[in-house]
Amino acid sequence: MHSIRSCFALPTLLILAVALAGCGSGSPSGPGTPAGTPRWHVAKSGQYFLGLWGTSASNVYACGDQGLIYHYDGSSWRVVHNEVGANLWRIWGTSADDIFAVGYDGVILHYDGSHWTRMESGTTETLASVRGISPTAVYAAGDHGTILKFDGITWSTIHSDPNEFYTGIWGASENDVFVVGRSGVARHFDGTDWVSMSTNTTQWLRDVWGRAGNDVFTVGSSGGIYHYDGAAWQPMAKPNTYQLDGIWGSSLGTVYAVGLQGTVLEYDGGAAWTPVDVGTQSHLSGVWGAQDDLFVGGSGGTVIARLSGTITTQMTWYDGLAHSVWGTGQHLWVGGFNGMLGHYNGNTWSYELLGVGNITGLWGTASHDIFATSDNAYGTLLHYDGQSWDYAFPAGGPALHNLWGDSSMHAIAVGDSGRILRYNGTAWTDEGGQVTLTLHDVWGDGTGRFVAVGEQGTILRFNGTAWVPETSPTTESWRAVWGASSDDVFAVGQDGGIIHYAAGQWTQESAPANNGLNDVWGFGSKDVVAVGNGGVMLHYDGVWKTLPPITAATLEGVWGTSPDDIYVVGDKSLVLRYSR
Repeated sequence: MHSIRSCFALPTLLILAVALAGCGSGSPSGPGTPAGTPRWHVAKSGQYFLGLWGTSASNVYACGDQGLIYHYDGSSWRVVHNEVGANLWRIWGTSADDIFAVGYDGVILHYDGSHWTRMESGTTETLASVRGISPTAVYAAGDHGTILKFDGITWSTIHSDPNEFYTGIWGASENDVFVVGRSGVARHFDGTDWVSMSTNTTQWLRDVWGRAGNDVFTVGSSGGIYHYDGAAWQPMAKPNTYQLDGIWGSSLGTVYAVGLQGTVLEYDGGAAWTPVDVGTQSHLSGVWGAQDDLFVGGSGGTVIARLSGTITTQMTWYDGLAHSVWGTGQHLWVGGFNGMLGHYNGNTWSYELLGVGNITGLWGTASHDIFATSDNAYGTLLHYDGQSWDYAFPAGGPALHNLWGDSSMHAIAVGDSGRILRYNGTAWTDEGGQVTLTLHDVWGDGTGRFVAVGEQGTILRFNGTAWVPETSPTTESWRAVWGASSDDVFAVGQDGGIIHYAAGQWTQESAPANNGLNDVWGFGSKDVVAVGNGGVMLHYDGVWKTLPPITAATLEGVWGTSPDDIYVVGDKSLVLRYSR
């Protein structure tokens, strides 16, 4: 089958992240593990990099829509700040110890050379651009015509217009500042007022940058590039009409624009802009460089650099929703939207798109013997033999949602219409629909006994001979199940409910969050983790407790090898790892 549509690989990304739990010893190996760090870490993310800025080719920052700020030190990228729940648009600074990042809800972050802290912006409007003249003249612009100025001490609103949305700001001096935005809007501050300028276009002007007050460039949503010569804005010749989102120029005089379909355009003062092939189809929004060196960033966690004339993809990852995770030894697999199967082999991350629906379940016995379920309409069950993915069972029948194996000789897959497939170590057989409702997950105790859960409170237990329905305390749709033993089982639901099987019956647990829960995994009767919507993570040690947030992204899957080695996956193929 192996009909791979795309495949990408890149060096391991080392990361830093947010402390969550108490210290411990040891430094287990695996993807994204800073040695001896007892924390949750962002091991991988498909964050959309909207902003890039730096002071040199070995000191570059990138920010994006998952609130993560990455730093490049000339060797590798790592997360240096995680602003949970933030959506960051742009980043800019006056020096290595005076950097600003802005985003949704009026968020402004500042780096002083040691720490990132949130500043009081005085607004809740989205801020889509930040640039300045000096440490005492920094500007941020955004929705409802909001323009803020930082005087070195406080931010204050200096302009607003409820009908305008600014996405680019740049100035040559405090009395010579330009702002651009929706519907072709451009304004100029002359020291007294923000004067409307005619651009002769209605396309959304996405960014603005200049070399001087009479040498300013702006780019638009229909691929337009306009130049201001001190008298008027004029359109410039360019090679395509793809949307352009970012613009920046080097001290050597070359100007770059980036946008859709991996577009990078270069202008060196000639008659027209010329394309630069950087080898990606990602939507690029961020651009920054140092002399001849250039960095561009965009969708799918992509950052590409041209250093000393050589173009290299430094980071890339899938930006669809990840549903499932499983691993063995140094290997880790992540399954997600559109048949995405990501793999960490102990050294590099890669992914491929099989286009077979969402990969909702993963399980295997070794790195060369892995099964995956897909929720497409063909009931797809895949197998990986160490070389490629192929069908493990003839396509057809209701969709499959998850699977669990006790050993290389015994596994179960479940899906729509109560469908159950059984594996005997050689082949899969279809046991048909045990119920009429969808089964979302299955778990086994290692002795050939299984529990499956699904829609409208459905619970089935295989006792070694037959599947027997059990009574749920509610009719909530159960999304996942895991147990410490056949007499100690937990299920979590789409409305945030938790039920526990003990002493022969299911009872409802007190759940600390209302967010829908999508998966549950554990390592003992009093060491269980559940994850869900809005970045919620719960831990059970006899009582369910909410863990400090690491992300606001939807979390879909959790799996681990031990209490000291846990993985969580979710939106934009985010991979979190806990190690201690």
